[in-house]
Amino acid sequence: MTALLASGVRPAAVVSKLQGRPNILLIDVDTWSWDHVSVQNNGVSNTPNFDAIAARGVKFTRAFAHSGWTGPSIHVLLTGQLPVPTAGTEASVQWRAKGARDIPEILGYYGYHSEVFWGVTIGNEMGNAKHFDRAWQGPPPRPNPLSTDGEPPTYQVVDFLKSTHNAPFFAYVHEVDLDRPRVFTEFPEGDPLAIASLWQQNNSYRQVYSLLMQMMSPEAAQAAIKTHYDLMVSKYDTRLGAMMTALKEAGLEDNTVVVITSDHGNDFFEHAVADHGLLYDSTIRVPLLVVDPRRSNPGTTIDTVVQTVDIAPTLLAAADVPVDILMAGRPLPTLAGEADGGYVARPVFSLSDTCHISWRDGDYKLILRDSLAGTRDWYPLDTTSSRAVSLASVIATQSLTDLPTPDCTTVTPAPGQTAAPTPLELVYLELYDTKSDPGELTNIAVEQPETVARLLKPLLETLEQRVAAGKGGVQEAMTPEQVARLKEQGYWGFVKGTAAPVEGATEP
Repeated sequence: MTALLASGVRPAAVVSKLQGRPNILLIDVDTWSWDHVSVQNNGVSNTPNFDAIAARGVKFTRAFAHSGWTGPSIHVLLTGQLPVPTAGTEASVQWRAKGARDIPEILGYYGYHSEVFWGVTIGNEMGNAKHFDRAWQGPPPRPNPLSTDGEPPTYQVVDFLKSTHNAPFFAYVHEVDLDRPRVFTEFPEGDPLAIASLWQQNNSYRQVYSLLMQMMSPEAAQAAIKTHYDLMVSKYDTRLGAMMTALKEAGLEDNTVVVITSDHGNDFFEHAVADHGLLYDSTIRVPLLVVDPRRSNPGTTIDTVVQTVDIAPTLLAAADVPVDILMAGRPLPTLAGEADGGYVARPVFSLSDTCHISWRDGDYKLILRDSLAGTRDWYPLDTTSSRAVSLASVIATQSLTDLPTPDCTTVTPAPGQTAAPTPLELVYLELYDTKSDPGELTNIAVEQPETVARLLKPLLETLEQRVAAGKGGVQEAMTPEQVARLKEQGYWGFVKGTAAPVEGATEP
């Protein structure tokens, strides 16, 4: 019986109970910024396939992720729980809340077969594949972006969709080819980065920007990188089209719920050079489409603030499966096709580590940052500005008592030493009115201390709850090779609980 379930082939008695349940295809395009979708160039969109898919379902224009980097964000997508600060050692990584169950595990109880398709990813390193019946793992990062090695897993997905399915499936596709400059197998027409010297190694956006600065002005270099990124989005859009074509040709289109989103976006010179890990909207606002062909809601656009923690319960509801009581999300307003569908917008909690957290409530967003551990030279924090407000000063001036405080440390200690806690005077707060200042460029924490205090309390209380939820959670054993990959990809600093860079590593 187990072998049959793992293969996706079910006995007739089981299949009869599953009839009517839809297939589910969740496509997570890593590092896809919300404002680089449907970019018009001479009246032509860079994402025609995405646009066509949106015409068949529901597009959410204000969807927010719960982290600026991949690890916590994938946890949210697969468990429907808010993230816990990831903690790791050279031997193991703790990333899941105690008692957390993910989508493939829950759907498996109802006879679903599940598959995951990783690109070059940290998915397996972070223990995200344990409940899938089958996992496709991409190759290591390509040393040469012009190489054909390490193409996205699109073709594996297409082959899977064209195969025989005797029971409903849940398939999760996680693709990472937008997280740094890529050209796949050739330069797209009109690519301003079609300069051979830029591609002698697997450069990051930051490295490419540095090289471009030797050839052109900063403004021209920034424009070139943004244009290149939009072209890469267009290239991946063709892969979305290939998956949708395979779905249709296999006769699965009318009974497959499709969700397309990203676990985070990227900041392109709005606040940093060109990277993610940040908690500004440039990084945590993401594209989100939901297509349920059984519902009469094609072409719907919803502007309500929604969250990626809502995706897991949405998929369970679509499969007529009870939503896990531990899930923090709510089914998205997609079923009735109405503007709100009874959905109530809630504050959005996001974190990148224990001292880099944000809380969005209505138009206001509060960001807490550790000025020592949480600052890289690509993501500066001006603590000398008259607008700089420390956590200690807010607690004192607003007479806040019994308030939990974040466990910040300045550096990862040497073996045998204890990490020194960051004084609250060096933990800073930023407040933005996202309605009047959508780019989050003017910190108004000084002007509105009462608003800071109002948002600070639930931010810190939620952080305390998530830290507690992570204690006693799953400890995933790690091999030296997995640790090395996390370090090579620049994620080890986040896993260790501090955004301090690893020497010789690229940015996450």
